[in-house]
Amino acid sequence: QYDDQQVVYVLNASTDSQNFELDMSKVKATSKLVDLLNDEEIVTGSEKTTITIPALTGRLLKVN
Repeated sequence: QYDDQQVVYVLNASTDSQNFELDMSKVKATSKLVDLLNDEEIVTGSEKTTITIPALTGRLLKVN
């Protein structure tokens, strides 16, 4: 976290795609996450948000 900005980084070292459940109580209130690598927007849930992580890669997500 820097000032009021938050970023979540999720790494998948598996050779298979994985789903990650982000507990939304751990980040500031938001309605979306933005992938800083490809500009994809992910609509968040109120309690948990499921994020798909492709095999052998990661997601760098800005909390908007």
